[in-house]
Formats: sequence, C-alpha cells, structure tokens
Amino acid sequence: MDTFVGVDLGTTQLKAALFDGRGRMLARASQRYPLERPAPDAAEQDAALWWQALCDCLQHIKAEAARAHPGACERMVGVSVTGQGPTVGAVDAGGHPLRPAVTWADRRCQAEADELGVYAGYSALARILWVARHDPDVYARTRWFFESYDYLTFRLTGEPVTIVSLPGYEPWTREQLEGAGLDPSKFPSRMELLGTVVGAVSAPAAEATGLPPGTPVVAGTVDAFAHWLGLGMTEKGRLCDIGGTSEGVGLSWDEAITDYANGIHPMPNPAGAGWICGGSMSNGGSVLSWFRNGFYTDDTPFEHVLEDIARTPAGADGMVALPYLMGERAPVQDPLARGCFFGVGPEHGRAHFGRAVLEGVAFGIRQIAEALETAGGRVDHVVASGGATRSSLWTQIKADVLGRPVYIPAVTETGLLGAAILARAAVTGTPTAAVATEMVALAERFDPDPKRQAVYDALYPTYASLYTALKDEFPRLARVRRTLPQV
Repeated sequence: MDTFVGVDLGTTQLKAALFDGRGRMLARASQRYPLERPAPDAAEQDAALWWQALCDCLQHIKAEAARAHPGACERMVGVSVTGQGPTVGAVDAGGHPLRPAVTWADRRCQAEADELGVYAGYSALARILWVARHDPDVYARTRWFFESYDYLTFRLTGEPVTIVSLPGYEPWTREQLEGAGLDPSKFPSRMELLGTVVGAVSAPAAEATGLPPGTPVVAGTVDAFAHWLGLGMTEKGRLCDIGGTSEGVGLSWDEAITDYANGIHPMPNPAGAGWICGGSMSNGGSVLSWFRNGFYTDDTPFEHVLEDIARTPAGADGMVALPYLMGERAPVQDPLARGCFFGVGPEHGRAHFGRAVLEGVAFGIRQIAEALETAGGRVDHVVASGGATRSSLWTQIKADVLGRPVYIPAVTETGLLGAAILARAAVTGTPTAAVATEMVALAERFDPDPKRQAVYDALYPTYASLYTALKDEFPRLARVRRTLPQV
C-alpha cells in the first residue's frame, strides 16, 4: 500500500506523520519551538526553526518506519504541509528568513487592518503592511512573503507558490497589494489551490529531510481546514472542536451560515460540497499551559495539574473565567480583550482557577454553537481533536457544557491526517471526500452528565454577559498598559 506524509506546522511545535491509505499512522515525530514576545502584543517566530524541525521530524519518521514498517518509506508517494495562519514570513531568494515571522497571535497590526477594512485576527495582508511600515529595511530586502505552509512548501520544492487555502479565498490579489502600497513582485505570481500538486521534492530538500527526491508535494492549507478533513466533516450537523493552542469550531451544513457579530463565517467545505460554518477562538490549550506555568512550575506534568483540577466540583464553586489571554476572534471579535476571573472568594484555591479556565473555553464553544443554531443550523454531535483530547476531564467538561455527545477520532492529530488526505487525493486523483471517508474513524464517545450539565446551564448566562459588561474597559486598559512605566 502506498504511504503519504502529513505535516502540521503549529504555533508551538511541528508534527509530521506517515500514513497508509486506510488512515493508519505508521510513524510520527514532533519538535517544539518558542513563540517569542519581544514587545507588547507581539508574537513572532523564527521560520528557520520550522525548517529545521521539519528536517528533523522527517528524518525521525523515516527511521521509525524503517524499523516498524519495512518498505513503507519506499512506497511514499506524496507529502503535504498544513500550517498556522495567518502567519507570514519575509525571506530572501534562497528562502532564508530576514526577520521573525509575524504569527496569527500577533496583535500589532490593528491600525493596518482598520485601514484595509479587514479583521486583524484573520488578515495576512495587514501583517505584511505592518512589516513594510515598521521594518522598512527588511521589506526592501524581501524577495518573497510567504504564509507558513507556503514557506515549507517552497523549501521542499524550490517553487515559490502562493497557496489558496480554500476555493475563492486568495490571501491577496494584485489589486489589494497595489491598493495597500505593497510591491506585487514580492509575492509569488503563481497561485495554486489546496490539494494540487505544486512540485516535487528537490535534491537538496531530499538530502536534508530524507524524503525520496521527486516525491510529489501537494498544496496544503490552513491548519484548521486540514483538521476538517481529518475529522470527516462531511456529515450535516457535525460540529468540530479542534483543541490546539487555539480552538477551532465549525459546523458541517448544506447552506452558508453567517453571524459576523459572533465571529461566524461560512467557508467552503474542503472535502467538496457544502459548507463549514464557524469561527476560530484565539484561546484553547494555551490557556491550560498558562495556568500550569503560572500556578505550578513549567516542568509540572499536565497530568498532575489535571488531577488537581478534577478534584474540584463542576462550576469551580461559582468562579467564572473569561479565557481571552490572547484577545479573541470568536465568539467575540476583539483583539484587545483580556482574561479575567469573576466571583473569586476565600473558598477558591489554585485548582478552582484551573477548572474555571477549562470551563471558560467550553463556554466559548457553546456560545459559537448557540449562535450557529440561532442562525439556522443544528448541532447533532461534536467531534473533538487535537492535544486537548488527551484530557478526558476537559473532553467531559465540553460534553457537559454543550449538552451533546463528544466523539474522539482514532487519529486525534487530525491536522496531520488531513494533510495526508490531501496528498492521497491529489496523487491518486480520488475525490477528497471519498478519501476522507476511507481514512477517518471515530473511536471514543463522551456523553453529558445531567447533574453537571445543570450546573453549567446555571452559570452560563453569567459567563455570556461578562464580555458585554467589560468590553469598553478592554481598550481603555490597553491604552493604560502602553503607558505604564517599568518601575
């Protein structure tokens, strides 16, 4: 059986895996890298670390597969890269980064986004315009601006390509570039839709990664869209919850559902017919990491932290948390929003704070689900993926808050599987939906507990009203924070 490589370039780590045509993961590797915050609202990353992580991971899975599945690497016939976004890097002609990439979590481009009439949280163009204005020397020396998955595709093939992550969703047009005062020659003129063979692994890339030279490289997409494929989002009424550093929520529906006030946008289903309607939350697993690092120590195992949290009752004894540590994109669109705890009393210890932030993320998912249903959709069940699914506690909290069964797929790293699905569909010429059906399987189910659900139903209105009560304070606080002296 032929094999396919999926790559997922995340916010805190790169993962790569080798799959067979039935969706079985044959080998896997990951490598972490830091997210730098050199200034207020900044969130940058060295793209050179992405390439090194990719090389290391691909070499690792080649060695692992050779031991456990002899011959699997020799049957490797396609590779595809999915990645975080909008995250943009500026590179020279050889693909060497000229400055740290400006990630999706960077909130410094608000003025540029306002000028362009776009929402900062989803705009690559606003980030590039920010670089042009605030780092003009780098802008002048830049040969190519790439999204994250464009960059690794370029390093694999040597072909400068702008990947269109979904049909009709070009990250920029020549008219937009010229209107923003940007030089179109700094952007690849060749655009290719996800799921298209864009080139082959070059000889230098083959030596660095261990991939067979000439292996077809297939255009990937934004990580959230690849997760949709890896979650089998072809069934109407299926809601996905992608629990990574951030959280992606989407509903598979036959019609487009729009609710901009709640950050809900309809996107073409990458598997084919229909739509995925939902929004991306800026806060997910990063909230748990923040809690662990701040209330425990950086090396405390997450299992220990979650055991502490599990000993606290549902509802955290009446404490409610807004989890907006990195602003928010949905269910509210406010890059200046901040996290807060409400209802803190002497009865609350550190584990209560942890429970409250886990529940706060789940409440945010519920807000999006309710907005989808109010706008005409229907949520029958939930399929969850990502690192958050390693916590049965958090998955159960989501089931209790949502009042719906939550399923866990056999392959929880669905971004990797989605990339492999794109690779197989492109190389074999098989419809993407058919490939997804063959490669995706559900493995575990969490049903809501009626008693805990009642607790969350009672607290949810308080959670839902907190942002409205505080939204005018967030920009005021942002102005104050910028002027606070370092004493």
